[in-house]
Amino acid sequence: MSHLMGIMLHHTKYSAVRKQFGPSPNEEVPLLEYQLQQYRLLPYLAASFVISHFCKWQYMEFVTFTAKSIVGDKSAEQADLGREIHAMSCAAKSVIGFIARDCIQECRESCGGHGYLAVSRLGELHDVHEPNLTYEGDNNVILQQTANYILGYFKDYLSGVSSSLFIFTCCYFSSKHHCIPYFGLYIL
Repeated sequence: MSHLMGIMLHHTKYSAVRKQFGPSPNEEVPLLEYQLQQYRLLPYLAASFVISHFCKWQYMEFVTFTAKSIVGDKSAEQADLGREIHAMSCAAKSVIGFIARDCIQECRESCGGHGYLAVSRLGELHDVHEPNLTYEGDNNVILQQTANYILGYFKDYLSGVSSSLFIFTCCYFSSKHHCIPYFGLYIL
C-alpha cells in the first residue's frame, strides 16, 4: 500500500507542476488539467485513499481478534472472525498488489519520456513492487482462497447453517432479494 500512496503523491505533484502545450504558443497548461491525465490518475488517487482507510480498519479488526485470542477467547464467533480476517487479508493483498502494479505502470506511461528517467523513481518503484505480486504465493491463487471462503459461506447460508460475522463481508447473503435464482443457481 505504501507504494501506491507514494507513487500517487509523487505523480500527482508532477502532473500539477509539469506544463506542456497550451491554447497559445506562449502559454502552457499543467498536465493535470488535461482530461486524459485526470482519467488516468484520479481513479488511482481515489483508490489509494480507499485502500488506506480499509487497511487501517482491517488492522484494528486484527488487533481486536489478537487481543481476544491472547485472553483465551475460543468461542465460535472468534473462530468465524479469524477465518474472515484471513479471507479479507488474502483478497486485500491480491487486489491492492494488482492496483499498485497497474498504477505504477499508468503513471510511468502518462509521464511520457520522463517516466523512464531514473529521477522519476518509477522504474525503481516498479522493481521494488513487482515481487509483492508473488510473495506468499501467486496472487491469483490467493484470490482463490477468498473465493473458496465465500463459496463455503454461501453454501452454509443456503443450507441454513448460521454463522456470526463481525466484519460482515458476506452479510449481503442475508438479504434474499440480492440472490436471484437462475436455473437452479443463485446469481448475486
